[in-house]
Amino acid sequence: MQYFTYPSWKFDRLRRDYPDGRFEAGADIAPDEPINRCVEVGVTSATVRVDGRVVLRDIEAKGDPAAVGDLGLWVDTSSCGGATLLARRHSLRTDG
Repeated sequence: MQYFTYPSWKFDRLRRDYPDGRFEAGADIAPDEPINRCVEVGVTSATVRVDGRVVLRDIEAKGDPAAVGDLGLWVDTSSCGGATLLARRHSLRTDG
């Protein structure tokens, strides 16, 4: 699993600036088995779970905090599997 945000914080920059790997992690995924991915997005951070196990915790959001965007799922073209993205949108208010 990997976090990045365009245009300024692509994965190559995050790997270079943060070599400790805090923005990416492996997940124990068995071949030919469905997996459940959950991304919990907060105002300034996110947590990623795979089959209920946390793989990335409290990822510090990068980029413009006032920016509006979408959450995406990218599946490599060499993957033999498919993916379904189900999302729930919540309005987040920080003004009390």
